[in-house]
Amino acid sequence: MRWMKRGLIAFSALGLLLAGAVAVNHFIETSQTRNFYSGRKILSAMYEAARAAAEERRSSHGAAKSALMTLLPAGTPKASATSALSDESVTCERVRDAHGDLVCGVRNQPAAVHNWHIELRFDRDDKLADARVLILK
Repeated sequence: MRWMKRGLIAFSALGLLLAGAVAVNHFIETSQTRNFYSGRKILSAMYEAARAAAEERRSSHGAAKSALMTLLPAGTPKASATSALSDESVTCERVRDAHGDLVCGVRNQPAAVHNWHIELRFDRDDKLADARVLILK
């Protein structure tokens, strides 16, 4: 009987330890995410829009694109768009077979933060025409 009580206590302690580890990990990930998005107006707006859309079972990609296009509307010059994204640690590279189009993403973000894949399409005058946003986990 004594061994059963000790086993039950040990099993309960192990369960509490595991639950504590999960809670601490969640706290760390939430803190890293909050710290990453603070001060990043565009990425933060995209993240919040995507999160709200997911809670409502709507397209998070579409919501993130809408947030991006609100802050960088169609007609924004390429230099302004890339500068605004660069200020948020987003790097852009030119797409090979497209006229001035860019593929952008965040590098070196914490593991808890989404990987953002942003495609910017520009018209012949190097003005933003459209965008596509993918959220990769």
